[in-house]
Amino acid sequence: MDPWIDERRDPEKSTLAAADYLKSLYEMFNCWYLAAAGYNAGEAKIHQAMKRAKSQDFWAISQHRYLKRETKEYVPKLLAAMIIAEDPGKYGLSNIDYHPPLVYEKVVVPPGVRLDQIARAAETNVEELRVLNPALRRDKTPPQDPSFEIKLPPGKKEVFERNFSKYSSWTPNRQEAPGPPGGYAGQIAKKYRVDLPELCQANGITAKTPIKPGMTLLLPLKVPLRI
Repeated sequence: MDPWIDERRDPEKSTLAAADYLKSLYEMFNCWYLAAAGYNAGEAKIHQAMKRAKSQDFWAISQHRYLKRETKEYVPKLLAAMIIAEDPGKYGLSNIDYHPPLVYEKVVVPPGVRLDQIARAAETNVEELRVLNPALRRDKTPPQDPSFEIKLPPGKKEVFERNFSKYSSWTPNRQEAPGPPGGYAGQIAKKYRVDLPELCQANGITAKTPIKPGMTLLLPLKVPLRI
């Protein structure tokens, strides 16, 4: 998580991260019940509860006050959800409206590219890109990540690559702003002969944002992408 992305909102990345964490908890406790409890309360809390209860049995530990009620109920609720999911109809859940699976293609996009530019190159719309890329906190790819993957609707990857290659794009270049204390983006734009609005947009700043010595900015080496 940073000012540009929040990967907790990405269903694929967050699910894989959750699975990795749960696996590490199982390797730590050698028990799925304790692993699930640790996922809810944190491994330190479970270690403390095991030590105080002098037990490695989740159900025995649950008889004491060493775990919060939320954690005590979390494990059986999780087990119940797993059992029900195997045969929902058996438990009276026969009219479930299942969401269709997310289907998409991935493509690496240069840093600091706006979603509307990507949408035009992929011949789609910004709204659909937002749905597929909920981790983006702003409508553009992270300025400092040269290998960020954007999810596109099925069949749009080839379209995007064909259209995107037709245009000159941002080739981000890390430069240390040499401006004096109290300087502004306009001074940097003038020094490097770049468009002020493009400079501000690429760095998530405004024309009035103070630029401090040593501050890192992204500068376009070519004509900014215009499609």
